Amino acid sequence: MHTTTTTTTTTTTTTTTTTTTTTTTTTAAAAAAAAAAATTTTTTTTSTTTTTTTTTTTSTTSTATTTTTTTTTTTTTTTTTTTTTTTTTSTTTLLLLLLLLLLLLLLLLLLLLLLLLQLLLILLLLLKFLLLVLLLLLVLLLLLQLLLLLLLLQLLLLLLLLLLLLLLLLLLQLLLLLLLLLLLLLLLYYYYYYYYYYYYYYYYYYNCY
Repeated sequence: MHTTTTTTTTTTTTTTTTTTTTTTTTTAAAAAAAAAAATTTTTTTTSTTTTTTTTTTTSTTSTATTTTTTTTTTTTTTTTTTTTTTTTTSTTTLLLLLLLLLLLLLLLLLLLLLLLLQLLLILLLLLKFLLLVLLLLLVLLLLLQLLLLLLLLQLLLLLLLLLLLLLLLLLLQLLLLLLLLLLLLLLLYYYYYYYYYYYYYYYYYYNCY
């Protein structure tokens, strides 16, 4: 008996790819100037691979008997790939806001430095003005001292004049005293002379007559 075997293998591969994209947009208002949008993109890729293997075996014997055996093997492979991509647009805005804040701070510091310089200049001008005022006050004090010295000299002259006047008054008093003494002497002399003359005349006259 003679047997002839014929094997036929048929492989069929079917690949089915399903891509599901889910986009979620969330807007968070943290502040009016710092509003940023955060976009989250979720991509789900499902790959389904179906492999069908068909094996046909035909056996023919010498007795004219044909036996056909068909074996079908189906292999299904499902691959699910989920890719989540989150794109945050707030980082750029935050960076820009931070840069703007830094620039504002630098400008404020510059303004403060300029104000400090202006205050220093004003203080220097005030110090110069105060120095000028002090110099003027010193000059005025010197003038007042000179005036006081002149007044003292005048007072001394007045005192000298008063002393002279007092001396003159004393001299006048002495002169008056002298005059009074002279008058007294004259009166005494006159009284003595008159008395003596009267007594002598009376005595002589009565004695003689």
